[in-house]
Amino acid sequence: MGTLDTMTEVPLNVLMMESSERDALVILQELKRSGYVSHCERVDTIDSLTAAIPKKHWDVIICRYTMPRFCGLAAIRVVRDVGLDIPVVIVSDADGEETAGAAIKAGAADFISIREVGRLGAAVQRELREVRERRDRRRAEAALRRTEVELDEMQKGLVQSEKLAALGRFSSGIAHELKNPLGIVLGGIEFLEVKTKRGDPDVRTAVSKIKEAALRAAQIVDDILKFAKPSDLKLDLVDPNELVKDALSLFQYGIKSREIEIRADFAKESMRVKVDRNRIEQVLFNLFANAVESLEGQGSVHVGVMKRPRSTAFPHGACVIEVTDTGVGISPENLRRLFEPFFTTKRDQQGTGLGLFIAKNIVSHHNGDLKIESQAGKGTKAQVILQLAE
Repeated sequence: MGTLDTMTEVPLNVLMMESSERDALVILQELKRSGYVSHCERVDTIDSLTAAIPKKHWDVIICRYTMPRFCGLAAIRVVRDVGLDIPVVIVSDADGEETAGAAIKAGAADFISIREVGRLGAAVQRELREVRERRDRRRAEAALRRTEVELDEMQKGLVQSEKLAALGRFSSGIAHELKNPLGIVLGGIEFLEVKTKRGDPDVRTAVSKIKEAALRAAQIVDDILKFAKPSDLKLDLVDPNELVKDALSLFQYGIKSREIEIRADFAKESMRVKVDRNRIEQVLFNLFANAVESLEGQGSVHVGVMKRPRSTAFPHGACVIEVTDTGVGISPENLRRLFEPFFTTKRDQQGTGLGLFIAKNIVSHHNGDLKIESQAGKGTKAQVILQLAE
């Protein structure tokens, strides 16, 4: 069909379903008289209507109630099915209440007899106003929902911070109370080791098991103290490639399975990061250990060092140390809780649930970030992101 334009004041995109060009001109002249500059596309089949709807942002659809190839009610269904908030005004030769009621019930914004076409301008103005009000209301509701979500997250963060602060104070007190008795226990065990060196093998085994448990308890106490009160960082300029190489060379000595492959790729660019070397090595050891444990004796771990360009979060650029494994992966529910203190999926392996929490804190104290992505059965990728030195 054709495209018609008239020139007055208010622009209006009109999609018109009308088989008669003469009646279409009557409708456009009435819109012009009402102060609209109408850009109108005219269609007269369901297919042409369906094709025209996504072509532009239509302000109003004006449809003849009956036409040779389809009726206005079918047009209303098409508009409703695509889910667009476009008012549909029905124009009809008939003006019976039953016909008008059927059109309004089907979803028409208004029903106008062609003999009363002088009402068209006011009807369009009213419908455009109501559309604006509905859109403003939806935007306000969406903004309110976003605000509610943000407030909920902030509240959760504040509650979590308070919990962690209280937990830190409590944990610190408990850990200090345990540290001295554990020192005495470990001293006693070393004394027993000397005394039972040539004694009953079963006694020596029992003493060894007791020592192992006591050392484990001492490690837990140290982890709790680190969680409760992180020590000050001793910062040095470090080459991240060398940092990762040194950490890997030390870690690989402890791998017992020959079916575990560890590969590494290093950045070609020269980089420096200002970090506490020992603390970042602690983070890397934790990530290496988690990756190897997830393999369950077989698979591969890839360690990569790469440079990331400047961003708002890292204005000098960043170094990314990536640890990827082909292990069992992490379920979505566990992934959400990975950085919670004392959360662990390795209770049977005597995990404390503090490793990743402490690692996250260490990286955060370096103004960096620790991210973990994973899918159950598809492995895990951990990223340590550190600000490059100026």
